[in-house]
Amino acid sequence: MKIQTKTKLLVLVALVGTAIGIVTGLVSLRDNLLEDRKFKTRNVVETVHTLLGHYHAEQEAGRLGPAEAQAAALAAVKALRYDESEYFWVNDYRNKMLMHPIRPELDGKDLSGFKDANGKLFFNEFIEIVNKSGAGFLDYYWPKPGSDKPVEKLSYVKGFAPWGWIVGTGIYIEDVDQELARQARKQLLIALGIFLVMVPFSISVVRDLGRSIRSVVAATDKLAQGDFDHAADVVLKNEMGAILVATQHVQKSLQAMRVDAQTLSQAAVAGNLSARADAGHHPRRERCRQGSRRRRAAPLEQTCRRSLRPAQLRAARRRTGRKRAVRPQARRLHRRHRRSRGPVRGRQRRHPVPRRDRRTAGFVPGQAAARARQR
Repeated sequence: MKIQTKTKLLVLVALVGTAIGIVTGLVSLRDNLLEDRKFKTRNVVETVHTLLGHYHAEQEAGRLGPAEAQAAALAAVKALRYDESEYFWVNDYRNKMLMHPIRPELDGKDLSGFKDANGKLFFNEFIEIVNKSGAGFLDYYWPKPGSDKPVEKLSYVKGFAPWGWIVGTGIYIEDVDQELARQARKQLLIALGIFLVMVPFSISVVRDLGRSIRSVVAATDKLAQGDFDHAADVVLKNEMGAILVATQHVQKSLQAMRVDAQTLSQAAVAGNLSARADAGHHPRRERCRQGSRRRRAAPLEQTCRRSLRPAQLRAARRRTGRKRAVRPQARRLHRRHRRSRGPVRGRQRRHPVPRRDRRTAGFVPGQAAARARQR
């Protein structure tokens, strides 16, 4: 498979992977939104259950009669709202509607035969859930407030055993889907921005890579066919450009070798056996030769300098008339310090002159030892 094709597949896989990640994220987001709504619904039902317990406690304390406590509790629950339009209803264990704030025509009616759009007897199932678990969720179809069209709804019900009541409320799945749609639009806009940046850049990379490979292949094909005079008119500013430049250097070297071969063959035919190839045709080779000559001559130059140094020092002494090329003041300080120290025991100090004397006399550490070695 060609490199250009592999690059296209790599870009395609990246785009598909991004799309799959977005879809998976949206599915997970819907589940999270639904769980959040269910948790909220359970909490508000627990709050109403606590309110019913308050009125029951008033009844038990004798401050309210049974009928008064129940009527006050139903009135309080009927007035409750959350999320601006969501409400609570209350029915009993005999499947009788005690209070519905949105559809008051259902109050006092038997709901045992009440069905949703799919034929589910959901009020009967409410009683079954409470009798079995005390509380739970159930999905069914019910129209939203102000509408007659049934939509999917998920309700949470909980029984209040002292009075035999069931209090419940629910969320509409349509609201969850609308929130999911808003989040999906945001994610799609972000993904679209990524695609608008990634796709043109990927197309540019694929085209540049293909053009570079074709240019290098064309140059090497010309060399393989023996065309040493072909000049590449393409300038590549990438790694392939370095390969193309190296190919051009090889081409120039082969051109120089061809000229040398022609010169030598013509000289041989003419009988001129003293003819030589022109080194100017190989500028890189000539520079390499010069560098190798310098590297070979460097040790010899250092040896000559070492051998000439003592002769230069002797000539300098003859000119100055002194036996040692040390300043007189530094020599006197050195002798005075030796007399003050007495006989030297153990290892000789490297710098016998004190630091302050060396500083005043201009003495350079190691200078006398170096001159001694040179002698």
